[in-house]
Amino acid sequence: MNNPKCCICGNLCEDQYGNNPDPLIKDEGARCCNKCNDAVISFRIESALMKKKSSESEKIGNLIESNPSDKDIIMATVDKMLSDWEDTTRKRYLEDLRK
Repeated sequence: MNNPKCCICGNLCEDQYGNNPDPLIKDEGARCCNKCNDAVISFRIESALMKKKSSESEKIGNLIESNPSDKDIIMATVDKMLSDWEDTTRKRYLEDLRK
């Protein structure tokens, strides 16, 4: 079996399997090389920390507590903020890797 081509930098992966580039590249079956996988792992960690930070925010909890009828709007806003952050960060990682 031939080594797959990295979906990020275009080089051949170091082995026949490559690495899963998700969530940096959301394409089923896409593979990335070890070098680009370092960025994928960093992105995963950064995303997880951002989500954890948001989910633990006392301010959000207090806001929901004091405005229970607005809970859905507040949570949708938080989800949108995280999604926007993830998209922006994903683009930055990809731009840095492709330089």
